[in-house]
Amino acid sequence: MGQRANYIIREDDNLTIHYNHWRANCIASDLYLGEKRFLDFVGECQLNEAITDEPWIEGCVIIDKTNRQLYFWTLEFSKETSVVEYYIKELIKNWNGWQITMLKNRMYDAECILGIQYISSQELPKLYIRSEDDIISDKVDDWETAVVILKDDNDKFVTKTGNLNIEAIISYGQDEQAGGGYNGNNGVSSPVLTLPVSKVKINFPTYRLILDPASDNRKGVIPNVQPLVTIKDIIQTRDVEMETILNIIKSNK
Repeated sequence: MGQRANYIIREDDNLTIHYNHWRANCIASDLYLGEKRFLDFVGECQLNEAITDEPWIEGCVIIDKTNRQLYFWTLEFSKETSVVEYYIKELIKNWNGWQITMLKNRMYDAECILGIQYISSQELPKLYIRSEDDIISDKVDDWETAVVILKDDNDKFVTKTGNLNIEAIISYGQDEQAGGGYNGNNGVSSPVLTLPVSKVKINFPTYRLILDPASDNRKGVIPNVQPLVTIKDIIQTRDVEMETILNIIKSNK
């Protein structure tokens, strides 16, 4: 997991490649910090000998210091929109004297700017076709029986794995469905737009995921077991859901 970003600095004919594992989805906001703060940030990132391969690279910034040209692409802006035009117009104010271009074709455009063969040098993954024997003789490995508990202050999610059938995957909770939804989820990329007059900052998604257009389901994961929590439990700050989970685990030992 991660959000892999490459920051490539070009000075004359020299290229310096920096890498950050977690900032590809923050390129738009990071660039908005301005020339000095962004370059200081890049200078603290890991040095790499090569640009991250496809499909792992998820964002890229090219900084041509000699010609004061800035190029970038990020999954936050998947298509050319009025939002992108407004963003670049405002970004230029924080990069005084720089020419800024968003790379609509991502690494296809980047390789032309850098004068390198990036796309054609990518290795195709080997196609592995499972044999009939692989499928028939498939074995359950180390995680034959496991209970995974995810808990934060408000929600709990438990998954029990066994033979990978539908009955072996269950969840528990007080009718606390998982965040997001089966249809209409719009998480991950949420750039911040500052309104020009009021300076109010608006965080908004750039896309919406529709998994099944024919489905009316808009809910998240609904627990199969729903422990009853009473007012008395709340007053006594009892964690009824966790108690239920632990009891189920103990009874299955």
